[in-house]
Amino acid sequence: MSEFLLNQEYISQNVTEGMVLLDFLRMEQKLTGTRQACREGDCGACMVLSGHNINGIMHCQPVNSCLLPLGLVQGRHIVSIEGINAKQLNPVQQIL
Repeated sequence: MSEFLLNQEYISQNVTEGMVLLDFLRMEQKLTGTRQACREGDCGACMVLSGHNINGIMHCQPVNSCLLPLGLVQGRHIVSIEGINAKQLNPVQQIL
């Protein structure tokens, strides 16, 4: 069982052995904005933001969802392209 936030929505998912985050996003959640291309982590088409809380501070980093096993997103906040609000800037965009 993997529990995490996806675009600010709580997800509790039985982990299918061998499933990577990219496949979960596209097949299970129907979030097709995250692209499938090389499946080797070279091109960046599958990039998502992965955040985790350390001592009350959110630490975020870009990750290749094609390489990230779904079981390793436990307790994280994943933001895909669909999680970015086009009407107003989110906190990450404001920092940039």
